[in-house]
Amino acid sequence: MIEIIINDENGTPGVYTYEIVPELYNGILVDQFEIRAKGDEQVPYMIQAKESDNEVRILFQHNNGNPSVSKKNIFGGMLPVLYDHYKKEIVSSSFSKPQYENEQRVPETAGKMYKKLLAAGLVWYDPNRDVYYFRSK
Repeated sequence: MIEIIINDENGTPGVYTYEIVPELYNGILVDQFEIRAKGDEQVPYMIQAKESDNEVRILFQHNNGNPSVSKKNIFGGMLPVLYDHYKKEIVSSSFSKPQYENEQRVPETAGKMYKKLLAAGLVWYDPNRDVYYFRSK
């Protein structure tokens, strides 16, 4: 497990751990990042990422109803980690132009989350591809 400090929406730091495990997502091998509050044994926040030649696409992310990782800016805090890990542009899933079957960007939660990240200048939106992307710190 790798330890990381992530600031929540109020700027309060929290200590989290993450690990990367291989997982199948609709028959596609992906990297699953499992993020937990340090010492928490509940179901983790999960980010499933698929690497291609020029980018990494987030196919699925979910907090699994775990309050220790819910509304804590986990995804925003993990974007630089993903970028450092892959050294490639990080791209959200797409509603209108999916690249993989069953890509999921849940409108209620991801929509709010991406709007906050966009307002903070952490991601950019490409309307032609219908994706949000993160290129560097």
